[in-house]
Amino acid sequence: MAKYLVKITIPSIQDIIVRSRKLKDLTGGSKLIPTIMKSGLKTLENDNNEKKVEFIIPTDDVIKGDDLNITNVAYFTIEGEKEQVIEKVKHMKEEMLKGLNTLVDTVRRKISDNKKFDTYEGLINYQIKNAINIVWAISEIKDNNIVKAKNDVDVAVANAKSSKEPDGKFIEGFNLIQKQKNQYSAFKNYQDFIEKAYQITPELIRGAYLCDVCGKRVILGATKNNFKSSITEKDEEDRLCAFCYAKRHYHGEDKKSVVDVALAKYYAKHGNKIREIFKNHGKTDLLNDNKQNIYIEVLENNEEDPALIESLKELYKEIGKPPVYYAIVVMDGDSMGEKISNAFEENMIKDITKKLSEFSKEIRKIVKENSGMLIYSGGDDVLALFPLETALEGYKEIVEKFKEHMGNDFTASAGLVISHYKIPLSYVLQEARSAESKAKKVDGKDAVYIKYIKHSFSSAEAPIKNDHLQLFEKLRSFVSDDDFTFGFIYQLQELLLPYLPETEDEKHVEELTKYLIEKKPYKRKDDFAKFMSNTKKLFDFKEPEKIINTLKVAKFIASGV
Repeated sequence: MAKYLVKITIPSIQDIIVRSRKLKDLTGGSKLIPTIMKSGLKTLENDNNEKKVEFIIPTDDVIKGDDLNITNVAYFTIEGEKEQVIEKVKHMKEEMLKGLNTLVDTVRRKISDNKKFDTYEGLINYQIKNAINIVWAISEIKDNNIVKAKNDVDVAVANAKSSKEPDGKFIEGFNLIQKQKNQYSAFKNYQDFIEKAYQITPELIRGAYLCDVCGKRVILGATKNNFKSSITEKDEEDRLCAFCYAKRHYHGEDKKSVVDVALAKYYAKHGNKIREIFKNHGKTDLLNDNKQNIYIEVLENNEEDPALIESLKELYKEIGKPPVYYAIVVMDGDSMGEKISNAFEENMIKDITKKLSEFSKEIRKIVKENSGMLIYSGGDDVLALFPLETALEGYKEIVEKFKEHMGNDFTASAGLVISHYKIPLSYVLQEARSAESKAKKVDGKDAVYIKYIKHSFSSAEAPIKNDHLQLFEKLRSFVSDDDFTFGFIYQLQELLLPYLPETEDEKHVEELTKYLIEKKPYKRKDDFAKFMSNTKKLFDFKEPEKIINTLKVAKFIASGV
């Protein structure tokens, strides 16, 4: 009996999850994909018990468990005739696609007007069924050469991912419109049809605006008379396609937002006092409806009860103002594709996947202990949110745990972006992914790229090697002193302007830096000057711009602005 290697994947998982404007878009997407993946793999459990199927990535304990810490790609072997194997994989894919039916049900449940749902049912089904692509390939393992089989399925899946074409039967316009054969035959090809058909029947093609979240599919409810019309507008400020609307509500009616993340540690400590004040003023519902009402400026802008505002101001003098910043951490193992391939060649793949599985299981605990919210954890990938106060410590623990489980030959890089809660989540997620990419371009990788974004969109960013995080912590302790101000950093920036961004005249840069430190009434200036001069891993005086940005990031985190 032959043995086949199977690879199955849901491509572009980051796009599906990360294309989000609200926190519930993010949580919905992060739950949806692993759920679909797991539903397919579970169809093979009986074969696994009979030793006909052997899971490689992920391990069988992940599939049997309740957690959704599962990757968007799976490798496993199946024993049997080729036709039988193909049928099993097809059945697996069918089960995964059935998971999309729950999204259709979500839209049906949310749109209470049955007539509207019936009008757009075709478009709803089309958008949801075509939002997720499931790609698979099989290859027979001949002469026990699993490496060649892996190369074969990798190439086949890569080709299948890049060659997917849109459904040729329909046009996604104001509604789901079947192509009119008499029209299509009059044109050279599909592209020619799309470009010219509006000349005959413009209502088929023109004007339907795209979804505010994904920017790919048309708004559900747009018409030829109102391109921006949306049947979801009663309960959503965003104009959404069916898939993004369903994704947003897939996780239930959770009202949490990034404000809850920013406030997590603060509110856990002071929540009772804050709730008591709202209760005393008869405004408990105001706080329950929207956590933003904890902020004075929000209450003042909404012209809420002046007595409530005064009571909160007095309390905040005692306990400190509520924080307005949170952080997103996006982490990914370095060169994992190469390491996985090597593990196949060295017959160590089961050992690697077991370690990745064990690491992934520990992430939730680390994030929870640091008052964060885990969005996704699959293999070496992590996406989590933290309050500003615990973000760096949370990341340190995650990357240390990764190295502890995987060994010194494995490293990971990350983007850590700190943002004001009013900055659009979609923008912050984009910046976090960009920061992760920049971290992987640091010499030797194994780094975190830290960036902060103020409400005004002003920002600063700096790369820190993971091995240098302790030094960065020491820097943060220096700049956290009350007499170390942002003013020093901006003055240093002005003083070193002729040498920015890089210079060969490192001696003058170091001398000017020491000169400015000496001029400041900073109690620990002598120790700080020595620290800067002796810590070349953080302060390369040939790169003064990097020094300034590192100081800005450290001061920002220390001050919790």
